[in-house]
Amino acid sequence: MPAYRSTSRLGCRIRRGARAGRESLAHIQRASEAALEELRLTVGLLRQPGDSQPTEPASGLGRLDELIGSFAGTGLNVTCHVTGEARPLPEAVDLTAYRVIQESLINTAKHAAGASASVQLAFRPEVLALSVEDDGPGVSGNSHAGSGYGGHGLIGMRERAAAVGGWVSAGPRGGGGFQVLAELPLPPGAAS
Repeated sequence: MPAYRSTSRLGCRIRRGARAGRESLAHIQRASEAALEELRLTVGLLRQPGDSQPTEPASGLGRLDELIGSFAGTGLNVTCHVTGEARPLPEAVDLTAYRVIQESLINTAKHAAGASASVQLAFRPEVLALSVEDDGPGVSGNSHAGSGYGGHGLIGMRERAAAVGGWVSAGPRGGGGFQVLAELPLPPGAAS
């Protein structure tokens, strides 16, 4: 009888592990599809004037609620707070803000399982300021921020921000957890 009980427990663990694996694979698939859409956008931006079929952006802050909701399946509780008057953004700034938030949340889900995260957007006259903070355990070195997407997550965020004239900084928070801060400039007249 004891052997039957341990086999039953093992079966339960395997089923739970399989369910978690399916959820993780679904999340990876969604992230892969988003990356492919972004590649399509990039190619579209490289088209010459007059080329047929321009590519529309697939992601941006208009899809932020959907992005945040996608992390519920990973157990990550994410809240979002917006200050200032939300307004249409230049396409490159919109996509950059979305990708910085996405990468930050991916890293939180990966390295601070069970943590909560907070996304804050501040629409100011000349910049879009954003922060993503989590309350996960403290980390040593730079392992939390730079490990997304093959170890190039933080580098990619910085490069994206720099490409639109902005910046990103990331690091451990004083009281624990991790924080990503960014400012992306808005062109004159972007404020309405």
